[in-house]
Amino acid sequence: MITLVCFIALILIIIGIVYYKFFKVKENVMAEERKIIEERMFNSCDEFLQALGKGEDIFANLKYQFIYRGLSRDTYELIPTAFRYSVKQLLDLCQVRTNNEKDTKINQIVAESLILMNFYTNCDLSKLYIPDNKRLRRNARWVCDYSAINIKEKWMPEDFYEIAALAQHYGLPTRLLDWTYDIKIAIYFAISAYLDRDESNRPKEGNNIVIWILDSTITKAGLIDDITSYLNEINSKNGVNSINKLKFIRPRYLGNPNLTAQKGILTLWEEDVSYNGVDEKRVVKSLDVLIKEYAKDNENFMSMLPKPFMYKIVIKADDWYLLYQWLKMHRCDASYLFPGYRGAADTIFQDSIVREIMKSKKIKLCSDCGIIIKSSEISKGIQPKKSKTPNGIKPINSKTSNGIQQKDSEISQGIQQKNIDGNKSKNKVKIKRRRRK
Repeated sequence: MITLVCFIALILIIIGIVYYKFFKVKENVMAEERKIIEERMFNSCDEFLQALGKGEDIFANLKYQFIYRGLSRDTYELIPTAFRYSVKQLLDLCQVRTNNEKDTKINQIVAESLILMNFYTNCDLSKLYIPDNKRLRRNARWVCDYSAINIKEKWMPEDFYEIAALAQHYGLPTRLLDWTYDIKIAIYFAISAYLDRDESNRPKEGNNIVIWILDSTITKAGLIDDITSYLNEINSKNGVNSINKLKFIRPRYLGNPNLTAQKGILTLWEEDVSYNGVDEKRVVKSLDVLIKEYAKDNENFMSMLPKPFMYKIVIKADDWYLLYQWLKMHRCDASYLFPGYRGAADTIFQDSIVREIMKSKKIKLCSDCGIIIKSSEISKGIQPKKSKTPNGIKPINSKTSNGIQQKDSEISQGIQQKNIDGNKSKNKVKIKRRRRK
């Protein structure tokens, strides 16, 4: 009997150990992943705006170190433009032909460096401002050459940051991703596809937009500090050999009015370009996937960072025009984000697009109070109450002023009555004196 009890107890202990090892640990890992990237779904833009305006839900935890990126479709990923092209397509931009145009890691880096070389050369010949880069100036030529980059270092080198940011901002493919310090600007770019002049290019009904929010981790007064030494220090303390691959690039705003208006900042996922004779195939992954994988490989390092590290906000955008009107109330439109003639012209077209859509949906925006009147209210003839005074605020002294005027009139009437009574009494006195005489 005792032997049977011991055997059963041993079996239970083994089951407990197996459960803890294979199930409990897995649950902890999944919970940790949920903390790194948190997703939130909003069923309408109106619901999103209410949560944002009240600072509720996910927005209660947002601080100044967060940066934002808006995507016009939930199928889009956080993939830089340089990885949306093949190596052959990138080389075609530079009119370069080689015997090796395979999509490998080294060929990708060479193609990117050639694009930056050509951009640097063209800007220099056009007498435009460009950040000084000795390597680009020394190696700039119209042939495919590995000497433009140091094969022993990371890509992208730090002295390439400024010229790459400039090229990215003017439409050339790089491995940088655009972000902004202002969530309103991210919202504008999230709905920008709906503002396309060609109606066939606009998203269909049922589309979801996405606002990505990333914790830049180390900020000071809204500016990114030099994080490399800090990250190396943390890694050395925790026994992690690899350095952090996620870089935040805050390019200079001088001479770039669009970037200034858009409060731009960029991210870079650094690539190791060590070459051992075997050219690996390039790997194209979204930034959120790279962060998850890095977190698994560097658990000690990630434990030092705030959680969640990223937020993914998915919004059902059938009423996207509410976001546009909200942005207009905050003076965040094309004329603000693209200072100049282009922005002014785009604003006229985009305002017209939104007006036509709201008219077709029988939705009206009250110019006096900014209240959106629904179609059901219009059919009933309901209109927002117009206040007699601006913003519906009554003058503080309105009652007292009326009261003062009333008292003044009463006093004046009383004085006049007293004067009349006094004159009458004087006349009576005069009549009595005449009779006595």
